[in-house]
Amino acid sequence: MIGDLLRWLVWCVMKWTAALSVGNAALDEPIQQLFSVAERLRQAICEGFGKVVVGKILDELIQYTVGHFEREERLMLRIEYPDYLVHKAAHDRLINKVQYLQHCFQRGALTQTDALDQFIDQHLSEHLISFDRALAAAAMRA
Repeated sequence: MIGDLLRWLVWCVMKWTAALSVGNAALDEPIQQLFSVAERLRQAICEGFGKVVVGKILDELIQYTVGHFEREERLMLRIEYPDYLVHKAAHDRLINKVQYLQHCFQRGALTQTDALDQFIDQHLSEHLISFDRALAAAAMRA
């Protein structure tokens, strides 16, 4: 239920709010950047930009996500995060999902709205709220 509400709010507004903060500026800043790219993607979809433009922004969103995960993984190793393997496995699953999503979008098997909704669902609901908040807490203790 909260995941559905969060997805709806993010889709409608696509703005970073303090409620989404994980409580660590070093982790929050890249997530805010993800929101910025996702907002550009939402605007491109809502304004009816073509598949090429939307696809390029989707590519950027996915590349930024991969880079964000790599930075998180370096942080986890540096602080000897005890749940590193579980968190990294979640990163790997999400990267595989969004790459498949990108593939489906490129083949026309997925609408633009579905592509963004699935990214939001997978990245925010599944990852940000659970995994990143736990990592932020551990980083603060380290």
